[in-house]
Amino acid sequence: MLLLVVVIGCKSEQELSHRDLRLNSFQIGDYDKGTAIYDGVKHEYLLELPEEYEGAPLIVMLPGYGDSAEKMKAQTALDEDACVLGYAVVYVNGAPNPNDSTSSMGWNSGVGESGNKDVEFLCALVNDLCITYSFDPNRVYAVGFSNGAFMTHRLALEANDIFSAVVSVSGMMPASIWDERTPDNKVSIFQITGGQDDVIPQNSNGSSEFSKDPAIEDVMDFYIDSNSVDLADNRKIGINGDLKIFDSPDSNNQVWNLYIPDGVHSWPDERYTGINVNELILEFLGTQSGLTIVYKEEKPAISTPTPTPTPMEVVSLGNYEGQPIEWMVIDETDDKMLMISSEAICTMAYSEERVDITWEECDLRQWLNGEFYDTAFSSEEKSRIQSTDVGADFNPYYDTDPGNDTVDKVFLLSVVEAEQFFDTDNARICNYNDEPCWWWLRSPGYGQHRASMVCIDGTIGKSYGYFVDSTFQGVRPVMWVSK
Repeated sequence: MLLLVVVIGCKSEQELSHRDLRLNSFQIGDYDKGTAIYDGVKHEYLLELPEEYEGAPLIVMLPGYGDSAEKMKAQTALDEDACVLGYAVVYVNGAPNPNDSTSSMGWNSGVGESGNKDVEFLCALVNDLCITYSFDPNRVYAVGFSNGAFMTHRLALEANDIFSAVVSVSGMMPASIWDERTPDNKVSIFQITGGQDDVIPQNSNGSSEFSKDPAIEDVMDFYIDSNSVDLADNRKIGINGDLKIFDSPDSNNQVWNLYIPDGVHSWPDERYTGINVNELILEFLGTQSGLTIVYKEEKPAISTPTPTPTPMEVVSLGNYEGQPIEWMVIDETDDKMLMISSEAICTMAYSEERVDITWEECDLRQWLNGEFYDTAFSSEEKSRIQSTDVGADFNPYYDTDPGNDTVDKVFLLSVVEAEQFFDTDNARICNYNDEPCWWWLRSPGYGQHRASMVCIDGTIGKSYGYFVDSTFQGVRPVMWVSK
C-alpha cells in the first residue's frame, strides 16, 4: 500500500525559506523504498527507521557519482549501527544533470556551472520526512561519499539552517562554493581524507597545484576559524590514522579531521585501515544529537598485508641500479616465458604531465623500452627478450579508448591480464623497498588522463584509476623471454 503526498505551493521559490520548501510529491512504498519529485526531477530513496522514530534525529546519506542509494547502503551499512542508537537514516539517489544527457546519477555540488536544484530538493525532502514521521527538524545531518561528499560541503555553506552537521568522506569543496563562503559560517563538520586520494586537492601531496578547487587543508582551516574552535584532542587511530578534534567551550560546534596517509578515494575499509569509520561518524554525530557512542578499537589494528610466496618460478635476469632483478614466470610456451618483476623496480609517473594519453604515447612506455631496456640488460640478455605484440586492451569497467596496439620489448600488464595471471588478490600484492605498494597497469581508467593500477591490498583498481602524473605507483616490467 502506498502513501502518496502531493504538495503544491502558492509562493514562488524565491519567497520560501529552506524550512518552507516542500516536494512536489513523494511516495512511500513497500520495504521503505520511496520516490520524491522536486522541480520535475525524480529521486528514489531508502528509509531505515529506529524502533521509536518520533522525535528521532535524521541522517541523510548521499552516494558518489554514478552510485545508488542501494549500493551505498550495502557498502557502508551505516543504518545498521545508527538505527540501534535511535537515528533514522535515508539513503537518497542523485539525478542526471539536465544539461548533459550522458551523465549518470549525481549531485549538483557546485563543480559544474549548472544543474539540478539539489540544495532545495534535499531541504524539501528533509522537511517532508520530518512532517510525515515526526523526526526532529533541529537534528538533521548529511553524510556523503565522493560527489555526495562534495555536496555536503555545499549544504554546510548554503543550507546550515537545515543541516547542522555534515560528514564528508573523500570530499572536497568546489571552487564555486568556496568563493562564496562567509567568515561567520557555522556548521559542525567531520572530514575524512586519504593521503593517496588524487581526487581531493591537497597541499600535503602537491595535488592542489593542479586544481582550481581549494586544498582540503585550507578548507578545514576555514571551518576551524568560522566555527571559532580550538584543538581539543589529537588521536592516533587504526594503523596510521591521525584524527584531530576541534571544539569550543562556548558552543556545540565541532570540527573533526581524519587523515589516513595510505587512504585512497574510497570509503575506508577497516580491514586495511584498522578504523571502524561508522563508529567514528556516529561518535561525531553524537556530539550534535546527544545519542552518544564512544569509539573503541576492540581488536588490534590489522597490519598492512604482505606478499605471500607463490608457487611461480622465479628467475634472475638483468640488474637495476646495481641490484639484480628477480622475475616471476606467469606464463610460458615450449620456447619462451612471460615474466614480471617480483617487486616494483621503482616508482614513476605514467606520464610526466596530466594530459589525455594512452599506453602507446606515455612516458613510462618510452622509458621501459628505452633507458631501462638499454641499461638493465647485457647483450646476451637482450637477445633473449622478445619483441611482443601488445594489445590495446580496454578496461572492462569503462569504455575509455585505450589507443592503438604496440610492439614492445618491455610492457605492463593490462587489467584483464592482471586478473588472468594472478588468481587471487593476495598474489598481486607487491613490494617496493620492502613496503607494499600500488603498481601501474597499462589500461586506462575512466578517462585517458587516468591509468589503472593494482592497489596496495592486491585488488584491481577498478574505480577511476589514478591521474597519469601520479608518482607513487610502482613499476613492474613485463617481458617475453626465450628459454
